Amino acid sequence: MKRTLSLSLLILVIFTIFLNSCAPQAVVSETATPVASPTATVEPAPVLWVSPEVPASLQNEIQSSQVLQGSANEAAANLELTLAASGSLEGSLGQIEWVYALVAPFPTVTDNVSLETLKAAWLGTLPEDGSFEKLQVSSETKAIFDALWGIASTDTVTVVDASALETNDFQSLKTWAIVPFDALTPRWKVIQLDGLSPLDKPLDVQNYPLKADFVFQSARQDAVVQQAVTALLAQVPATNRDESKMTVLMMTGTTALVRAIAYKMEIKSLDYPIEKVKDWFKNADLIHVSNEVSFNEDCPFPDYAQVGLRFCSAPKYLQTLQDLGVNVVELTGNHENDYGSQYLDSTIDTYKALGWYTFGGGKTEDEAKAPVKIEVNGNKIAFIGCNPEGPSTDWATDSSAGSAECDMDYYNKTISELKAEGYVVVATFQQFEVYTYLYGDQIASDFRNAAAAGADIVSGSQSHYAMGFQFEGNSLIHYGPGNFLFDMMTYEGVGDDIRREFIDKHVIYDGKYISTQLYTAYLVDWAQPTPMTTDQRADFLSKVFSGSIWSEKNENH
Repeated sequence: MKRTLSLSLLILVIFTIFLNSCAPQAVVSETATPVASPTATVEPAPVLWVSPEVPASLQNEIQSSQVLQGSANEAAANLELTLAASGSLEGSLGQIEWVYALVAPFPTVTDNVSLETLKAAWLGTLPEDGSFEKLQVSSETKAIFDALWGIASTDTVTVVDASALETNDFQSLKTWAIVPFDALTPRWKVIQLDGLSPLDKPLDVQNYPLKADFVFQSARQDAVVQQAVTALLAQVPATNRDESKMTVLMMTGTTALVRAIAYKMEIKSLDYPIEKVKDWFKNADLIHVSNEVSFNEDCPFPDYAQVGLRFCSAPKYLQTLQDLGVNVVELTGNHENDYGSQYLDSTIDTYKALGWYTFGGGKTEDEAKAPVKIEVNGNKIAFIGCNPEGPSTDWATDSSAGSAECDMDYYNKTISELKAEGYVVVATFQQFEVYTYLYGDQIASDFRNAAAAGADIVSGSQSHYAMGFQFEGNSLIHYGPGNFLFDMMTYEGVGDDIRREFIDKHVIYDGKYISTQLYTAYLVDWAQPTPMTTDQRADFLSKVFSGSIWSEKNENH
C-alpha cells in the first residue's frame, strides 16, 4: 500500500514538472527608475501697449477689434505698437502705414515743394519764395512729426482742432496744412512733395516722404505673438490710403471731332489730338468726355475751313476716344442731332456696345433725363446732366433721341435722392456760352442750386473758354473747363486765351469726394492739347483764380 502511494506521488511530481516546462516563461525586467514628464512652459498671452503717437482713429479700430488685450501701462505689456524712426522697420512683427498730405487753399498756384523746404519750415525757416507763411496741424499730427522731424517751431507751425481743417474759408491763402490722407476735403489743394502726390494712382509709397510707419515690436519672437499680430492686422486697416478704395475721375470740356481737328486726324493720325496728354489719363478709373457730335457713316470728309455749324464725325474717330480710355460720355451737347436724331440713336448703341456709360441724353426723353449710376472700387458715383439752351431740335422727345432738356425741379430733386442713396453726385449743364470767367447770378444760380441739392461736383460742359470756380460748402463748382478736343485757336474778344483748357482730376475715396487736381493744357496746331509750360500754367491759374469766387466778398467780382 505504501509502495503504491509513493509511486503515485512520484508520477504526480514528474507530471507537474512536465507541465511547467511547457508553459510560457515570464520575463522579469529590472526595476526602471521613473522619469518625470517635462512641464510645458505656458507663455503669457500677448498684451498690447499702443504708443500715444498712434492716431486716435487707429487706436479705436484696435480696441474695437477685441483681438488683443490692451494695457495703458507700457511696463505691463509684452507687445508694442510704436512710431518707427524714418525708414526703420527692421525687426518688426508687422506694420501700419499712415499717409499724410501737404495742402494749401484751393486757389494756390504753387504745385510742388521739396521735403527739405517743408522740414525747414517745420523747424522755423520759411521758404524764400514766400509760397506759404504758416503751417496748421492737429495736435495728433504734430506729435507724429515732432517725433520724426524735431519739435516744431511755434513761429511757423500752429496747432488747431482737426475739425478746423475740414474746410477752408480762403481768408489766409498763405496758410497751409498737413492732414491725414483720409481727412482730405475739396477746399484744399494737395501739394506735391518732390514730385509725388498722394493723389497719384498708383503712388510710389516707399518714396513718398510724408508718411508715418507704426510697427509692432516685442522681445518675444514666438509664434503666439506673431499669430496675434497677424490676426489683428486682418481686422484693422493697414493704411489710411488704400488704393482699392480710391476712384479717379477725369472730367474734360467740349469734344467735337470735326473741321480742322478731324482734318489733322486724317492727315497725321487718329491719335494725334491725344498724343501729348494721354499719360494724364492712363491710370484713371472713369474718363469723361462731353462729345457734342454724333457719328455718321455718311459724314463728309472734314473741311479744314468749314463755314457753318452743322457737324458730324466719321465712325473711325471713335478710336481716338477708345485709345484715351473714355468710358463715360455726356450727351448734353447742342450738335448731337445736326444730321438727324437717328444718328444719335445709333451712336448711343455704339457707346453701349463698347461698355461705355452715357448720361445727359438718350433715345427718349425719360432716358435722357435719367442719371447713370456707377460703382467703382466700392464708390457709388452718379452722373446727371441737362441742356437748358437747346436748340429745341436737339432735345429728346418721347419718340426721338436727343439731349435732356433741363427741368430744374426734377433735376435738383433727383440730385437730393441720389445723395440720400449714398452716391457721390456729378451734375453738369450745357448752359449758354460766355467768354468770361463767371456767369451772372441768373445762370450761376442753377449751378449753386445743384450744389445745394447735394451735388458734390457741378461742371459746365458748354464752355469753349476756360471758366472760374466757386465752392458751395465742400461742393466744387467749375463753371466750365473750356474746350478739350476742339479746334478753336482764336476767338473774337479773347484771342489766344481760347486755347487754354482745364482737365479736372477728381478723387473719390471710401465713399467721399475728397480732392481735385487741375491739369492745364494749351491747344496747338488746331488739334493737339499740350501740357502748359510752368510759366503758362502759373499765368493761367493766377488769372482764373483771380476771376473766381472764393468768398461772399468777391461774389460780384
